[in-house]
Amino acid sequence: MKYWLSIIFFSMFLSIQAQEQSTYRPSLSKLPYKQKFQERIEMELAQDVAAIEGGNKKEISGIYLDRANYVLQAATSGEFIYGTTINTYTEAILNELLEGNPEIPADRIKLFISRDYVPNASCIGEGSIVMNIGLIRRFENESQVAFVLAHELAHYIDNHVNQGIQEYVSTKNSKATQKQIKQIRKAKYQRNQKGLDLLKSFTYNTSRHTRTKESAADAKAIELLSNTKYDLNEAVKALEMLDTIDEDKYEVKLNLIKSFDRQLYPFQPEWLEEENELAIFFGAGKTDQEEVMHPDSLKTHPNSLVRAEQVSKKISSLTNGGSVSIQPVSMHEAAVKQADFDMVLSAYHYKNYGLVVYQSLVLQEKYPDDPFLIGIIGAVMGEMAEAIEDKELGKILPQSSPAFEEDYNTVLKFLNGLSYKNMKEVGYNYVRTYRDDAGKSEALAYALALTSKLKGKYDDKEKYKGIYFNKFPNGYFVKQARKV
Repeated sequence: MKYWLSIIFFSMFLSIQAQEQSTYRPSLSKLPYKQKFQERIEMELAQDVAAIEGGNKKEISGIYLDRANYVLQAATSGEFIYGTTINTYTEAILNELLEGNPEIPADRIKLFISRDYVPNASCIGEGSIVMNIGLIRRFENESQVAFVLAHELAHYIDNHVNQGIQEYVSTKNSKATQKQIKQIRKAKYQRNQKGLDLLKSFTYNTSRHTRTKESAADAKAIELLSNTKYDLNEAVKALEMLDTIDEDKYEVKLNLIKSFDRQLYPFQPEWLEEENELAIFFGAGKTDQEEVMHPDSLKTHPNSLVRAEQVSKKISSLTNGGSVSIQPVSMHEAAVKQADFDMVLSAYHYKNYGLVVYQSLVLQEKYPDDPFLIGIIGAVMGEMAEAIEDKELGKILPQSSPAFEEDYNTVLKFLNGLSYKNMKEVGYNYVRTYRDDAGKSEALAYALALTSKLKGKYDDKEKYKGIYFNKFPNGYFVKQARKV
């Protein structure tokens, strides 16, 4: 009861904040109780190694160790976010699943929210479940989130990941596989092709096993959900949603001239011209991966419509009186909105500045003049200007590609075509329009300080830097702001 009261009060708090705060606050990544967490990971690793049966124990133990190190590194290096609306929302869903299914070893379950913008979730295998913000932003309701969490819990309960590791090691070390490898090494001709054929065969064999386990996890997830208050029908809708999840969430047509044209620095049409007219012909063919893989296998979630049909058949025989939402709907809306904005911050975190600008412009169609979205664009344009001067722009800004959406390519062509002077001027004039809102967003305060510095306006730089450290002393951009 206390827990649900806290959820209600938190929802009320969100409502109040929505009236007082005009913008999003960047999610932070400081892991609480780091030492205790490390001790827990080491204890669980020892338990998992002790449970290994059969041959190849040394190799499997090494993989388990690598896995434990990955979880520890990801949890402490900025990959995961903590203490946010999303964390509160998803932990409540996880608790409902654990309370309804007491056979799950709750002491081994750890739920992490990853900055990764790929729309996916995963079971690591030792008890960690990772849900990417790229997936959270696409859910329509709480029951859909619950199904995906239940699906990952099912993988853990049925030991799918550890079984997969053991099967991989056994197959790799089998006499048949080793014999094929030796034959390929001895071959005089087409060794690369023969090696690729072996890899393709191994990949598809693994994929078939994986898809079988995905279906098994779906079925188990429905069993877990049936012991909760959630609506089972939303599991089908969640899987149907996954089939098109690689498409953009928002259908908008960007207008870069409207976005970046300023009276003191008007937009120049030539900024949108392709610098190399032949570039469109290079890389337009299929990639090596596309040559050897079935198109459905390139999806983030292949076979999801087939899985949806299977789940629909399973729930047709079950009594389903669940609710789409248990928590206030405002909790879901707040989590999805935060994930939308976190998507932009994740692109910044992973140094993909073209995606930062593109996603920010897309979100501005829904949240016009948002100080964070304005600020993050100005910030990356300032940093890209510095990168141009250091001849390192390619490290943070990709080139356009036939594989990308048309509007995203337009943004990339625009940014790649700007000179140092133009990048600096466009960034400065873009954020200068919103200078009175500097105290509303740390991204905007940082951007104003940085672009003012690049323009040689040092009094303004100090002014906005002062606003930053006065308003956001523990903010996400604090390290960058110190360098301005």
